[in-house]
Amino acid sequence: MNEANHNHPLMWMVITHIRAEAEAYDQTVVGDFRPHQQSCPTVACLGGWGAFLDGRVTADQLQKASTPQSWEFDDEAAVSQVDILHHAQDAFGFTEEEAHTVFSGDPACNWPEQFAVRWARTQQQHEEEAGDPDEERPLSPQITRQRAHIAADYLTWIIANNSVGVPYEDEDDEDEDDDW
Repeated sequence: MNEANHNHPLMWMVITHIRAEAEAYDQTVVGDFRPHQQSCPTVACLGGWGAFLDGRVTADQLQKASTPQSWEFDDEAAVSQVDILHHAQDAFGFTEEEAHTVFSGDPACNWPEQFAVRWARTQQQHEEEAGDPDEERPLSPQITRQRAHIAADYLTWIIANNSVGVPYEDEDDEDEDDDW
């Protein structure tokens, strides 16, 4: 077994948060502000929530992470998406390779198979619901909840196995580099 020094208490905090506030989870954004969401207008991926819940970034910084103009040098409190993910990597105790896997914006290609396949099913379900492939539609609340539970299950698996696992490699997909 890998002798990784992962921050399991932080993982449990993130698991609890995204299970309770599924609409606040979106693996495709480090952080964002969505005022139309009543209970939790701050939205983030696993890395964003980890950095926030560990106290390394503020809610304001997380909400502005998807807005490049918020990274202007005159705003001393601004933090870029990459900075947030580096804070999260340190907070979780991940190596760079582990962080690259866990924080991927495309879990269907980068998480271990049992989670990647479940994630891909939600993408297929979303595409079927959307109908027109050229029309960009937000995820339904049901798919958002499913994805939050997949992510929480993945973090639970990491705790149980003390490893982030091996990224899934679908033979049908071309090899793509997924930079943060």
